[in-house]
Amino acid sequence: MFNDMTVAINDLCSVEFVLVRGETREESDDHVPPAVKIQGCRMRLKVFLTVPQSVFAMLGGPKSFMITPVFFSVGINEQASIAHRLGNIEPQDKCNLYNFAKLNEYYRRFKKLTIPLSNVGNRGMH
Repeated sequence: MFNDMTVAINDLCSVEFVLVRGETREESDDHVPPAVKIQGCRMRLKVFLTVPQSVFAMLGGPKSFMITPVFFSVGINEQASIAHRLGNIEPQDKCNLYNFAKLNEYYRRFKKLTIPLSNVGNRGMH
């Protein structure tokens, strides 16, 4: 399972999310899940997410983004306990160090961004 999860997390690096405008209709209290459309193959997926008109207008047009997935592993079952006692935790340690480096690089890049608070909206963030 550890190896499967590592592959899945790495595959997420190539997924592009695209926000698209929803159909014009009256806003209602009914919760309608957004439409999702997926194109591409495992190595290059595009996920189109429909957002309400108000959100789309606030963004100023179509926007796309990619995520920086990370995976930290902490063994908690009996096999992990045995591996830890025998000192065989190298794959877990390598995975955690690699993903920490990815997260640290993401944080370094995020710190450089200048995001005006006026774009955050009225969610009590001043």
